[in-house]
Amino acid sequence: MSSIIRFMVISCVACCFLLAGCSSEQGKQKEAHVGILDANTYRAEILAVEAVLYKASPASLDDFTRMAAAMTDLYESIQARETHLIKKDAANRILFLTARADAGSDVGYALPNFADIRADWESTRFDVFGEADWFHRAGDALVVAQTPKVPKPDAGEVYELVRVIERLEDILAEGQDECDDLGEPEYDPERMDSRGHSQVAGWDQFYRDWDEQLNQIADRLPPQPSWSGDQDHVTAYQEVNQAFGELRLVAVGAGMWPTPFRYQWEQRFDAAEAHLAEARKRLGEQE
Repeated sequence: MSSIIRFMVISCVACCFLLAGCSSEQGKQKEAHVGILDANTYRAEILAVEAVLYKASPASLDDFTRMAAAMTDLYESIQARETHLIKKDAANRILFLTARADAGSDVGYALPNFADIRADWESTRFDVFGEADWFHRAGDALVVAQTPKVPKPDAGEVYELVRVIERLEDILAEGQDECDDLGEPEYDPERMDSRGHSQVAGWDQFYRDWDEQLNQIADRLPPQPSWSGDQDHVTAYQEVNQAFGELRLVAVGAGMWPTPFRYQWEQRFDAAEAHLAEARKRLGEQE
């Protein structure tokens, strides 16, 4: 056998081994992407989930409810069609995601976001259904489209809320002076004398006048911002309302005493001041 022929034989054998190795690797790669269940069997149910999960706009709370319903349909379809224990057990992965999606409709003060549940879905989809050309995938454009848009507060409502804060701060100092003048209880609540009745009457009049001032200021409060709105605005509004709550209690006594002690009204004024300061901070306002 000539050297040329021998070289050709060796080359052919090497190519055969190389091709066999490539085919083997491709087979392994293809096998790694085969899921537990056939994706095409559940195409309609999967696409119903992905119609919500891959929509090109930010998520809403209703979207999570719709997604949970679609995942429930997928889970029930698997349970109804499959008889093999391993395949039926794969449906439990979908059931777990259904609970996650349903919980997504209760996000407290956070803006709803598909990012976490979408990552979980893609991981579960890969394991359970393998790969399919018609699966949706989250590209950069979709991520940008789904990024929650931070709402901006209404400038007019913020302005009115700041004016309310300023008015409360104005009367707060006046109220402290009036409470100091009226003084702590100087009477025995079980044996009231004329001096005690006079002091209680003074506090009663202060309470009516004070409450009326607070009502007039409260009438200037702008509408309560939406819970899904700018969170600093929402929190500032809550702080102002808590300040109102503290100030309405400054003339209220405790136990047998119908009028307050100094520590009581001072604590309430201090708490109101703290709430108003936090509201200013949230709104980016300086005193």
